[in-house]
Order: sequence, then C-alpha cells, then structure tokens
Amino acid sequence: MFSSCYTQISDNLHFQNSLNSIINSDLLKQFNFQYSTADEFAHKITANLINTDISLFHVNIRSLNKNYSELCVFLESLQFQFDIIVLSEIWNFNLNMYGNILKNYTFYHDIPKDSNVGGIGVYIKDSFECTELSSLKINNSLNNRVENLWFEISRSDTRYRLGCIYRHPNQNVDDFSTLLHPILNQIRKDNIPCIITGDVNIDLCKFNIHSSTTDYVHNLLVNLWNKLPENLKNITSLPAFKKSLRIFLLNADI
Repeated sequence: MFSSCYTQISDNLHFQNSLNSIINSDLLKQFNFQYSTADEFAHKITANLINTDISLFHVNIRSLNKNYSELCVFLESLQFQFDIIVLSEIWNFNLNMYGNILKNYTFYHDIPKDSNVGGIGVYIKDSFECTELSSLKINNSLNNRVENLWFEISRSDTRYRLGCIYRHPNQNVDDFSTLLHPILNQIRKDNIPCIITGDVNIDLCKFNIHSSTTDYVHNLLVNLWNKLPENLKNITSLPAFKKSLRIFLLNADI
C-alpha cells in the first residue's frame, strides 16, 4: 500500500510551474511537489518536520477496516508522530472499532448516508483544543457527493482552521467550486491560518487545459493565498492504491 512509487513528477512540476506563473512567491518555489517512496518520505519527515508548529499527514486509505494495520505499521516506522492524520475513503465498515487504534488521538469521521464507500476520517492529537465547525460544512447531495469535516484547533500559540474533504469522482467541478466558494470566503474574512487537505478527485495537472479546474484553483488562490508561514516548506504526495493523491494545502493571511 505505502511502498509503491509512481513517476508522475513531470506532471507535478507542470502544476507547480503553473502556480508560479500566477503567484510570485519565493516560498512557493521551495515547495516539494514530487512523489516519494515510503523510505524517502520517512527521511524527509525526520529531517524537516521536527520543529514545526503543526504537522499533518493525509492518505487515501480505501477502507480503514481493511488497511488500518498497514497504516499503523507505516506510522510507527516514521519515528515521528503527526499532529493530525487525515484519511480519505475510510469506507463505512466497523468504524466504531478504530477510534482507539492511535494512542493519544481523538477520531472524527463523516460518512456517506447512502453508501459504504467514501467518507473522511481525522485523528487529532489530544494535546490540541479542538472545536468542530459545522457552519463551514459543505452539504452532501445526490449531485454533489462530498464528505467533509472542519475544525478550529489550537495549542499554545498555534491556532488553525482545518478542512478535510473527500469528494466523490465523476461529478461536476463547477458545482463543487460554487459550494466551496462561500466557505473559502468566510475563512479569508476570519483571517485565521487554514489548512485544507483530502482527496477532491480533481486533476490539478489539467489546470491549464480544463476551464473548470482552472476556475477551481483560482477560487482557492483568490480566497486563501496571501503568504505562507515559514515553517511550511513541503507539499509531498505519497502514492497509495495505484492512484495519485490529490492534496492541496493553502493558508489564509496571517
């Protein structure tokens, strides 16, 4: 699950170059958009994330019930505990059994009402004060099937908004952007750093050739990008289940 590596580096760099053409940011140019093997990922984590304010890991797990043991083995191999662990496609099988598999974390989840497939799960360290923000939640419907969780988390001087999203594939991108826009606008107005992660099933590598994807990315950038904190240096995708992760991480003005 975590050991496969797929070489889609050129596509990732194409997307990074597209962003650089829109935003003249020295910090963005330092970001790592490349894929990594499990060993490379572990090395980067050990080398770069020890002194960060907040650390987050996302993977599309495609059934927590089936793959939880591999997840636990992989996390233990890192010799580093993430503050937040986000799992997309947790699937609705025996979820009540997995709230305590990670010690000193609290488990939150949102699952589809009409299917066992999909869902989003989040483990947040108990050292954080955590409040769910139901007012930011995207409504799930037959035309826009999406599971999502939104939080405000804080610890010492660290305070963030956190959005975790799984959007089902083969749906209208414009409709999703329309639903997401007022939420992003509210986050921008609140002026609190925000991390958004998950799997939205939108191919960002089509940023320059698919108008709906272009509008989606612009929607994110217009509402959330002003500057990033200096301790956020890497966006790294770890391949899983023979499909690439689609992760987008942005921050509001700080």
